[in-house]
Order: sequence, then structure tokens, then C-alpha cells
Amino acid sequence: MSADPTAALRRRLDWLALPPESFLKLCERTNFQASGPGGQKRNRVLSAVRLEHPPTGLRAEGKSRREVALNQSDALQKLRLQLALEAAALIANQAERDPAILRAQLPDTWPVFRAKINPDHPEFPNAAFLALAGLAAAEGDLAPAAQQLGISTSAFVRFLKLSGPVLQRARDLRGRFQRPPLL
Repeated sequence: MSADPTAALRRRLDWLALPPESFLKLCERTNFQASGPGGQKRNRVLSAVRLEHPPTGLRAEGKSRREVALNQSDALQKLRLQLALEAAALIANQAERDPAILRAQLPDTWPVFRAKINPDHPEFPNAAFLALAGLAAAEGDLAPAAQQLGISTSAFVRFLKLSGPVLQRARDLRGRFQRPPLL
């Protein structure tokens, strides 16, 4: 990680703002033979995909499907979500977490937050970052974080629960600010 957390955050936000196909070009791809249960024809071809983003060292795998393209898509989504979680952690570690300053740092191509989004949607990592950054800015308080995003508190909690890693990061954030854990 860079010595300047603001520059590191800016780079991660720029990478997240890229369309998934452009971000994929920045990654190193490896096909491999996945192990485990799955019935006939599993483990017979190199259909699993491992992606690594060299600038950050983040890695993700897609291996639950038979088709290489679908596994690559899964790995890319996981990798982008890891990047979003890392960017949110950088926000949480900053002393200045003003939402207005955060919005000013976002690239122009950043998508608008949508609470009703499937975790498989390409914009989900961006939405997860906004939700977690808003939660950090609100010092773990759900109501102000939801208000910043223009949604109800219950919709905000439902969004956080869409993804296990996002929910865990939200729990960690709330614990950091001595807030009760999300159930």
C-alpha cells in the first residue's frame, strides 16, 4: 500500500470506476483445474479462473461453473468487491470522513447508488463502497449513513446483508465505533 493513503484511495476509486472489461485488462489471468465435488465432468478441463490485480496484489477465483467465461465473470466480480472493501477500509482509517469530501473524490464516471441491486451486478462493488464509506463517515450509525444515500435505514441494512463480506466489513466498522453489531 502507498505511503499516502489519499493517493492509494484515489487509485482504487479510479480502478473501480472503470468498466469491468477495462479493469479485466489490468489483471493477470490463470486458468486451472478446480477440485472438489460437482458431478461428472468436473475437474476434467481448465475451466476455473484465477485473476490477480498486480498493483494491489489482490486475487480472486471463479470455479463453481463449467464455463470459463462465467468463472471469469465471477472472479472479476469478487476481485472488484475486494477492491471496494479495501477502498472502504482506507476511508475508515482516515481522520477526515466528510461525505462531501468523499463525493468530490469520486471519479466522474462513478455510478449512482442503488439499494436494490443484485450482488452479481457489475455496479455492486461500487455501491458496496458507497455504503461502507457512508457508514464510516457516520461513525457506524446506520440512520445518518442511510440518509446520506437517500434510502431508509431498513433498506440500508438489507443492502449490507446482500453480501457476506460487505456485512462483515459493516460489522467491523460498527464495532470500531462501539456500536452494537448487526445481526
